[in-house]
Amino acid sequence: MRVFLDCGSHCGCSARKFFYLYGKEFVVHCFEPNRSLSRYYDDLDVTLHCKAVWIRNELRPFYQSTTHRQEGSSLIRAKCDDVPALYGRHVLDSTRPVAVQCIDLSNWLKRECLRSDTIHLKLDCAGAEYVILERLLVEDTIQYVDHLYIEWHWQKIGLPRSEHDRLVAELAARGIVAKTWNAMEPGYCRLLS
Repeated sequence: MRVFLDCGSHCGCSARKFFYLYGKEFVVHCFEPNRSLSRYYDDLDVTLHCKAVWIRNELRPFYQSTTHRQEGSSLIRAKCDDVPALYGRHVLDSTRPVAVQCIDLSNWLKRECLRSDTIHLKLDCAGAEYVILERLLVEDTIQYVDHLYIEWHWQKIGLPRSEHDRLVAELAARGIVAKTWNAMEPGYCRLLS
């Protein structure tokens, strides 16, 4: 089976871009905890999970964007502190997080996928990608992933560049080359079109 896992799927923009680039012969699972964005999936042949990808099945605080495009929401509290410096305004509300259900991605892969599946994993988890990838490496479920697309957020959560580089090197040592991904473009992103 050919599978695309879109973690941090926002308004479905990555699914649209992925279908455009690779065709529609994939089973697509989109994970997006911001329920207000679910209305943008009506035209997509995907399974939408209104949950955040994480390292445990649990409820966690989710810091939501205050912009009309709902960009940059995160499970990582530290991202709230750095965002004003980058954008010149507060984009994440650190005072009123919303509780969201999270799934353990490593366990989800073991339960829902086969090692023989061709899996494309996209992570745009606003800083949580580091914890998630560490878990996949420790549990060796990274072996399920054939292609990794990612938007890195090390500078937005205060992670030292050396820690980012160490993780990228460890992924490369396992044969995983993380390709930069961005689907926030008109045509893919319904909030821009």
